[in-house]
Amino acid sequence: MPLSKEQLTERFVELVEGINQQFHSRPPGEGVEWPELELTMPQMRILCLLRQGPQRMGNIAGDLGSSLSSATSIVERLVEKGLVERVPVPEDRRVVLCRLTGKGTGEVERFWRIERQSIVEMVKPLTAAQLQTVVQALELLYQSAVSNQPSEFSTAQSGAGPGLTADNQQSAVSRQPSAPTTSLGRGLTADRLKADGLTP
Repeated sequence: MPLSKEQLTERFVELVEGINQQFHSRPPGEGVEWPELELTMPQMRILCLLRQGPQRMGNIAGDLGSSLSSATSIVERLVEKGLVERVPVPEDRRVVLCRLTGKGTGEVERFWRIERQSIVEMVKPLTAAQLQTVVQALELLYQSAVSNQPSEFSTAQSGAGPGLTADNQQSAVSRQPSAPTTSLGRGLTADRLKADGLTP
């Protein structure tokens, strides 16, 4: 007898959790060096958000699900590391945008290259036909995720803020990692998360 939608949803959740565990337990692919990033998960999440283009502090706080003061504190640490810089908006110098520095861009790109290699290694055993099935299913899932996003969140994520170009928006859709920051679970401690004000 076919499974109900509730049963299929539960199985889907189980599979996502299992894939996530397998993905993050795999060592980097051959020839790829794992960078020792002295960054917390929230810090890396901000870097990945800024990879899409400059963002206001309100957008950053919303992406983290934290208070504006907590997000500002995290950004300040990234500024001290030389990974992020604050720039005023020419049209309104009271508004400040956060953006990646050259060093910050390099760290994020290096991190994503490693993530991408891990994904490639995971699907290597699949045949072309099997991989096509997986891709088609993920296309459906992606479209569902996009259509279910709140409008204000979609606007922030798509880069519709000041200083962002259409090229940046297209790049964010085509290249944005789904959730790369979760890989920082390796070596991440509760104390480091608490230091960023994102745990009780």
